[in-house]
Amino acid sequence: MYLADGDGAWRFHARDGAVEVERLTAAQLATVARFTANVDDAEASEAAARVLLPEGIAARREPLYVVAEGALAGVPFAALRVGGRYLIEARPVARVPGLAVLGCRPRAWTAARVFLGDAAGDLPRATEEVRRLGGAGALVGAAATRAALASSRDAALLHAAVHGRVTAAGGALELADGTVTAAEILEQQIAPREVVLTGCATAAARDAEAWGGFPSAFLAAGSQNVVATLRSVADADAATMAAAYDAAAPALGPVGRLAAAQRQLAPTHPASSWAFFSVWGDADCATAP
Repeated sequence: MYLADGDGAWRFHARDGAVEVERLTAAQLATVARFTANVDDAEASEAAARVLLPEGIAARREPLYVVAEGALAGVPFAALRVGGRYLIEARPVARVPGLAVLGCRPRAWTAARVFLGDAAGDLPRATEEVRRLGGAGALVGAAATRAALASSRDAALLHAAVHGRVTAAGGALELADGTVTAAEILEQQIAPREVVLTGCATAAARDAEAWGGFPSAFLAAGSQNVVATLRSVADADAATMAAAYDAAAPALGPVGRLAAAQRQLAPTHPASSWAFFSVWGDADCATAP
């Protein structure tokens, strides 16, 4: 857990029933900022890992849960390098708005799978993405509406490949007939079991870990896991990630599937093409009834 404090931050690391606390200085945070600005720089990645990650963290295999606020909310932890290897190659990484999110709330979902894409008509790879995944039922262009998104309220899956942006009211998804904000997701209790948002900056908000962001809003409404992007991503990169994620074994659950997709892409693709996809929620919910 990383909590901002003035020009520095506090790092709390809970492991085996004990909590380690360390103060991160402004100079150390500057090291992290250099990595976030250029995630393809291996040296910067190693340096940021030394600041952010406690010793021995890559030796474990269970999911690593991260709570990060302020400037650290946008750090792509999966692409930190430890001993020459990406952290995601050692263990899955899941983000949560706060430790209270850990746990799986019971809810009844239908078998419906809702696919929306390219509402603005300027993301051709997004159109291909949702049509490949959703078949004839995919809602593309003018059919990717606010009502279509709302229809996923109790669905097993919502996959939306549309633009995201940050407004004064928080995160917003751009649909064919207007925007849907994170606040509306929470207000209307739209809570598909699994949410995949592959458009640009779909996790972004003025406070990305608070209710202004889509991951927090969907989780608060009742969703179990949310895959979203920390910043803008290229249309082609989003489609490549979506294909790798879809190819991963469903039994892994969203946390394991994103880790598998990123591990698959890491040897052949620059980190900047996959590192800014993150997953929020409890990995154990994948096997919950």
